[in-house]
Amino acid sequence: MKKTVTALLLLAGTITGLLAGEPELRLMLDDVRAYVSVDGNYASLIRRMEAGDPGLTLEDYAMLYYGFTFTDKYAYDLSPAVEMDTYALAQQERYREAWDQCTEFLAIHPFSLFALNLGVYLAEERKDFETAYKYQLRSAWLLRLIETGGDGSVTYPFQVIYAGDMFYWLKYQIDVDNIVEALEVRPGCIRFLVEVDGTTQVVYFAQDLCNQPTSGNAAR
Repeated sequence: MKKTVTALLLLAGTITGLLAGEPELRLMLDDVRAYVSVDGNYASLIRRMEAGDPGLTLEDYAMLYYGFTFTDKYAYDLSPAVEMDTYALAQQERYREAWDQCTEFLAIHPFSLFALNLGVYLAEERKDFETAYKYQLRSAWLLRLIETGGDGSVTYPFQVIYAGDMFYWLKYQIDVDNIVEALEVRPGCIRFLVEVDGTTQVVYFAQDLCNQPTSGNAAR
């Protein structure tokens, strides 16, 4: 069971490959904040996303993902405890409990990469392929968004909104063997020293992206 869940999480997490070179997405945070502040804008995008609307663009998902930090549901220091507990239930084949817990979690935190990909597995286990597709579509776009918004360098760190997304990215996108060190080099910016196939690499993440009020910050 453990190998099956891990394999499915890995499959869902590697829909897209890492891009080299300068990031593609340039989105001003002031624009995100302004968009979310208009009544109905964000709620409309959320409804389209939850319905699995294939017409949503990368920019729409940027508004959704980064815009979520401007809502009252966002928890900067979200604990991974519930996700780990749900994963443990799935390992024990307590699928109904895992499903209920996963969907409740995603209703509050709809952009957790780990929870989304666990949800894909659990939905497929229930033969609910429509929901599995919606979760996988959302996950694929979020992975695309993160990879086009940074390259993991100190200049262009990967931009995420949850600490858990950093560890998901390292494990399932970069496939690290070991995290040697994690160090906050400035507020909200974490430098990871990791081992990948016998080599040591440095990867940077920024989680402070949407907690900066100054004009001109970009979701890169």
